[in-house]
Amino acid sequence: MKKPILFFLITFCFTVCTIAQVTLELQPGASDGKDSEVFSRQATSNYVSNILRAEAWTFQGSPGVLRSFFQFDLSSIPAGATIDSAYLYLYSPNAPTTEIHSGSNAAFLRRVTGDWQQSTITWNNQPSSSDVNQVLLPVSTAQFQDYGHINVRNLVTDMVHNPNSSFGFVFFQEVETPLRRMSFCSSDYPDDTKHPKLVVHYTPPSCTSLILRQDGSGQDNQVFSQQPTSNYVSNLLRSMSWTFQGSPGIMRSLLQFDMSTIPANSEIVYAYLSLYAPDEPTTEFHSGSNSAYLQRITHSWNESTVTWNNQPSSTSLHQVTLPSSTSDYQEYLNINVTALVDDMLADPNSGFGFLIRQVTEDDLRRLSFVSGDYPNVQKHPKLEVCYNAASSVHDQDHHKSAIKFYPNPSTGIVHVQFDTDVKEARLQMIDMFGRNISTQRIYDSEQIDISELMPSIYVFRILSDQNEVLSLTKFVKQ
Repeated sequence: MKKPILFFLITFCFTVCTIAQVTLELQPGASDGKDSEVFSRQATSNYVSNILRAEAWTFQGSPGVLRSFFQFDLSSIPAGATIDSAYLYLYSPNAPTTEIHSGSNAAFLRRVTGDWQQSTITWNNQPSSSDVNQVLLPVSTAQFQDYGHINVRNLVTDMVHNPNSSFGFVFFQEVETPLRRMSFCSSDYPDDTKHPKLVVHYTPPSCTSLILRQDGSGQDNQVFSQQPTSNYVSNLLRSMSWTFQGSPGIMRSLLQFDMSTIPANSEIVYAYLSLYAPDEPTTEFHSGSNSAYLQRITHSWNESTVTWNNQPSSTSLHQVTLPSSTSDYQEYLNINVTALVDDMLADPNSGFGFLIRQVTEDDLRRLSFVSGDYPNVQKHPKLEVCYNAASSVHDQDHHKSAIKFYPNPSTGIVHVQFDTDVKEARLQMIDMFGRNISTQRIYDSEQIDISELMPSIYVFRILSDQNEVLSLTKFVKQ
């Protein structure tokens, strides 16, 4: 079933900034690497090996398939960064070995879209993957061929911008019939120069980043329908519909960060919320068909007095849907809450944090996250807001909307109307990460086809031939 598209109403910074490109090189070893194989012939067994194979072979006369999964830690890349390039390096094992490339062995690299654990992944529980921006590794030309400088920019961009549906790479044969194989070293291989390596070049966003961690500066709590007058300050935040001694009950969680250090009238470029599952082992894990809403709380509340009966109201405007979990202890990282935070700061008298509640509040379903009281401070809720103070951005009113675009929103054709003596100009289309994705000439009464744009929020920036900014318009592509 298709889910409704949530448009994030954001404003962009057009100040000319010089941002240095950052290089991130990742080549984890046995202690910090995450990679494993799955094998169709032993579908419930876990295989952590020093080899990563994409293989279709015969085993004692019967066909079998091996696939490999591996994941790099991309959490140090800022949420709004532009991925300029990303290259993957895979190395064949040292000779002599029987683990050589063989046959017509072209293989796919895809983005893994479901969570998985190195110690428990098997053929039967292997996660899903996406063929969007998949990369084809060509047939090998030598038995011990390294595959270096594999262009995975689009895959890494997808991973950084969609962390809640991105869990590394899967590597498997294009045609999974015998006899064909690619063999590379894993992060457990004795020669650490041959571990999988990822090199990413990125440009940080051109805005001021503020990272808020729930450590006493904010407030969080739960409310419980079965004990409607009780206050629950806990080290957990639950969104839950469950049974308690046979009777149904509902728990919701409230979460508020102190954003008072953000200057008034600042332009919010982006805002990302990260929620962390409790450490294993615990009975407080995700369960059931547990998609949940993040909503803006519209009335004030107090951590020490809030209850089910006096819980504050919330609004569904710009609410964010958290998808159902795919593993018991899944982290929900970099949830795009730009529109919600923008609303909170634009009207602080009706912006008092986030409410987390189940989409369907009936049994049995639960999301469990840690609160700011949890012993492991690295797992406290985190909010990253990137903003530009009002003095550092263009005043949109100054441009007086000299050029109009309609209809707005639009799914395809957009009409242009000039309200100035200018009859032609240059149009730059800027995406939600501040990137110029298109530049073209436009004319009065022209029609523009935007049907190929991805649904999102854009800014149309209009420049004269003298590079004067004539107009800035936020535009929604549906």
